[in-house]
Amino acid sequence: MFHSSLAKGRSNAPVAICTGALLFLSFNSAVKAQAPQQGQQNSNTTELVAAAPDRLKEKVQLPNVPEYTGKAKYLHGLVYNKINNTKQGPAYVMCFNAQETIPQVRDWWLNSMRQYRWNITYTSKDVVQGNDKDGSNCIIQIGPPVSGVSKDDKSSFEIRFQAAK
Repeated sequence: MFHSSLAKGRSNAPVAICTGALLFLSFNSAVKAQAPQQGQQNSNTTELVAAAPDRLKEKVQLPNVPEYTGKAKYLHGLVYNKINNTKQGPAYVMCFNAQETIPQVRDWWLNSMRQYRWNITYTSKDVVQGNDKDGSNCIIQIGPPVSGVSKDDKSSFEIRFQAAK
């Protein structure tokens, strides 16, 4: 698990697989859907994902998301193509190890997302989160390197991207 100020529990073990994808998929729409407006009934929102994710064999260039220019290695990823929400497109989760330190990776993402004109909605020492003008959401979570990949790695980062339709 990443050392994250967003996480309630803290762990010293680096992330071995992409986690939290379902939470990410639902962070924007489920909260709204599960909190009905006055006088409205709550619709069934328990199944936002209509099918299991597909594994990504290689990294995917995401729309309006900068490509990391440091020394990083793609580890693994998932794509959720079937989303039970007419306003959202596919969701991607991709994990990388980097040779740069956690603060260097975080600062790069924060500056780059701003240059790409993302509206930064949350930052901490290990998270950068924002929305773009089209309504897509992106969370970059930075942590210690995934072990067993390279001795030169000093950090890892996970990109969680939810496309808007």
